[in-house]
Amino acid sequence: MAPTAPHKEFTMKAHTFFLCLMFSGGMAVAATPKAGASGDKPDRLFIGSYTAGASGSSFWQHDYYDLDGNHIGANSHDETSTLSGGWQDGIGGSSSWNWNGTPGGSDWVDAIYAPSSYPDIEEEIVNTSDDDLDNPFVIAKEYCDMGVPLVDHSGAGTYPYDPVSGRFDHAIVVEFGVRHAQATMQLQTGGRSGSKLQNLFGFNGSATQLVPVKWPPATPFPNVPPYRPIPQQNIYINNVGYLPATGTKYKVLPDDTTIDVTPTVKGVDYYTFDENETKYHSHFEAFVTQPFPDYPDPSYDPIYNPEPPFPYPFYDLSRGTAGHAWWKLSSDAPFSAINQFTTSDCSQWLGREVGYAPITSSYVSHVPPVKQGLGTIDTANGSANIRRIYAVGFPGLISGLIYTESISNSPGIWNSKTHNCVHETVNAGGAAGVQLPSGGYIPEIFGIDLPPDDI
Repeated sequence: MAPTAPHKEFTMKAHTFFLCLMFSGGMAVAATPKAGASGDKPDRLFIGSYTAGASGSSFWQHDYYDLDGNHIGANSHDETSTLSGGWQDGIGGSSSWNWNGTPGGSDWVDAIYAPSSYPDIEEEIVNTSDDDLDNPFVIAKEYCDMGVPLVDHSGAGTYPYDPVSGRFDHAIVVEFGVRHAQATMQLQTGGRSGSKLQNLFGFNGSATQLVPVKWPPATPFPNVPPYRPIPQQNIYINNVGYLPATGTKYKVLPDDTTIDVTPTVKGVDYYTFDENETKYHSHFEAFVTQPFPDYPDPSYDPIYNPEPPFPYPFYDLSRGTAGHAWWKLSSDAPFSAINQFTTSDCSQWLGREVGYAPITSSYVSHVPPVKQGLGTIDTANGSANIRRIYAVGFPGLISGLIYTESISNSPGIWNSKTHNCVHETVNAGGAAGVQLPSGGYIPEIFGIDLPPDDI
């Protein structure tokens, strides 16, 4: 007895299992660009491409029995299916699916995809045997490389008694196939066009092995492979490295580039995966207290500006009246990440306003006036009337923290003219990769000459 149309649709869906094998754990999700700093392009993690190809065949023998065990009928059918397709972010692609059954006829779906980005994929069905058919080419975060046989579903089993048809269905199936699929993940690191900064990124991910099992299937049909979570430390992210057993993998990457960051799992031929990333920004800040904050740069307009007030540019050399300069290094990366790249002694200066000053000082010259004394790290810097902030790369942040710790350990001799707060603010900025004006030693002038914010 030939299968009815509903039975044909049933076997099509069963065989599509070989070709698509889509699972909620591996379905693709939209990439979410993050807001960058002023003038920056945001970082973006996204599906860069997806390809799939599969073919399979099956033979079914059904024998029907009543409640008394009497054989009341039988039928058999063969099926073959193929699927091929590819899609690329911003370019598009195409896919083709074909099914043939004996008896049963044929079905097919051909589609093209306009240039787009996931999930806003513009699909156009250009050829199909039935407008009600769904396209089995579905983008997913997965890897599959299963040769002959893909799944040995060969076996036998009996479906529960169906009171509508009044029979048991005992089925024998021989089923084989091959399947290959690959999604790639791309990371646009963001930043300004042509930026040379290198920033810290944090990566997390997960993967699940899919293990096809023999027939008879679980209820409801078709059979679904069991899920086996893959330990995080077995997941390797291209250009990043292996994830840790727990927590986040950190990697310093250059701005304004696109990098392949596809997760891979060695020795596993079929798995789905998920991935996310966070970009961390770092900054260097410079602060200045000027003795004459309301007095403009006298070189700006010497005709209309009044003469500098006496004794510009500082009242005297006592603390608080000569002016002061200091700095701060900051990052939105967690301490646990920063301590993977430096020591806790260095990271203690993160987020703290730090300057350089004498413990005590005395005049070593009166003409010109120069004071000198043992220097120290200064964390009580007062309030600033000038503050500037500059974006720095993560290596620069670490270098700045190391330099600050070195000054704390070996502060040297403070000198009001040759080694004071301005000099050390310039030095700390240089260690972090920020070039500050280095031609003077007077906080008043230093504040005037500071470059504008650059973030």
